[in-house]
Amino acid sequence: MTRLSRVSRWFVRHEPLRALLIFIDTRFVRRQLGFTTMQMHIAVLTFCISGTLCSAVHGQSSSDFAPGLSVYAVGGLALGDQIPPLPNDYNCSDSEQFDKLTWCTQKRVDYANQGSVTTVNSILHRQDGTVVYVNRAVFPAYFERNEFDRVVENLSKRYGQTAEIIRTTKRGEIPDAIIAFWGAVKLVPLDGRSLSILRSGGQVTEGILVDLLGDYERSAKQALPIYRLSGGAGYVWAASRSGGGRGHVRFFAINGARFSDAMASVPPERSPPPRTSPPRDTPEACRKFPLLCD
Repeated sequence: MTRLSRVSRWFVRHEPLRALLIFIDTRFVRRQLGFTTMQMHIAVLTFCISGTLCSAVHGQSSSDFAPGLSVYAVGGLALGDQIPPLPNDYNCSDSEQFDKLTWCTQKRVDYANQGSVTTVNSILHRQDGTVVYVNRAVFPAYFERNEFDRVVENLSKRYGQTAEIIRTTKRGEIPDAIIAFWGAVKLVPLDGRSLSILRSGGQVTEGILVDLLGDYERSAKQALPIYRLSGGAGYVWAASRSGGGRGHVRFFAINGARFSDAMASVPPERSPPPRTSPPRDTPEACRKFPLLCD
């Protein structure tokens, strides 16, 4: 039996995305295709984001989940799932902002010809292990012209629902950017006071936030809206793209209805003053990349 056939049989027996990444990492495949490991991984991630490969990244096909389980998933982990055993490089700690919830965050930095690529995975789960939020962000990410539309179309087909879209087009220092969302999730704009706090580099305890640029301070300085998440279960896909195609991508599944009653649901005008230092429960990755964990 040749090495390729042995690897191919192993590939079929394992979870598709993990198997694919390991498969392309073999010296045999790299030598045959003439690409580095990082180039292959970026190619796979691009296909995953565009919805043409790796359903495990954005969700599950109809045959992959039983009735009653959420279709909204990231990396194969769906809302309502029990938190699985996590790799050692995940940093887990009790959340200070969300009562009786736990943050688990992983940061990974890879290197390619275009420089470093940072991926951050974040999970928020209840004390009983039920997942209520699962997030992935990649920066920088690269997009072709009109690729946003293709991604949204593919995801709308997957979820059987037309996306609600918030979008801005490139003007001056503001790149093309989009937030698309599906399900019962709702986006509530932050008020002027909270935006002022973020504009000055502070933090607000408004729950899970999302913006167009993947940078709250920059979005606030550019007078772009920033939203807190509310409502029920849903899926959010946010990305930006500069003139050269460089930008960011963040996608997450969230079920605000399953959060603790003590979750940060206080109206913006009642929110506490900004912290002068990061919350005690903020993992290191969240300190460096607060958009992923606020």
